[in-house]
Amino acid sequence: MADVAPPNLDDIDRRILDLLQSQGRSTWARLADDVGLSAPAVTDRVRKLEDRGLITGYRADLSPEALGFPTLGFVAVSLRDPGEHEALLEHAAGIAEIQECHVVAGDYDVLLKVRCASPEALAELLRHRVRNLPGVGRTNTIVVLQSVKETAALPVPRDV
Repeated sequence: MADVAPPNLDDIDRRILDLLQSQGRSTWARLADDVGLSAPAVTDRVRKLEDRGLITGYRADLSPEALGFPTLGFVAVSLRDPGEHEALLEHAAGIAEIQECHVVAGDYDVLLKVRCASPEALAELLRHRVRNLPGVGRTNTIVVLQSVKETAALPVPRDV
């Protein structure tokens, strides 16, 4: 796989991206203050970063524990038939407890990140929904006991 060139960003764009990752609810005025520009100039820069596909959306990060989903698991899935990839991915996308679904290389074909209300609910999800997805041959589940770091933040590339 070829290396992807880092985006051409100046120091202000990098600072804006860093700030938005850590303070997504920041106002234009606050962002402007933090980077030393006017609010309209920051607004224009953010819109350009969105247009370039560097900012793909905004969201609130919710507490799984506070919402009643403290059980985190990773489920590795092997397919019986590689031709059933698309059907499995389509069905997995419709299961709310599946937070992430990745096609992977190695001993397994798909890796799922799931959140459930309890270990019993996880077992139920596996037995009645995940193992019934199209093409599933076998699964291997890892239950997380403690999360030390969990983030969606990315390092913003610096010029080399």
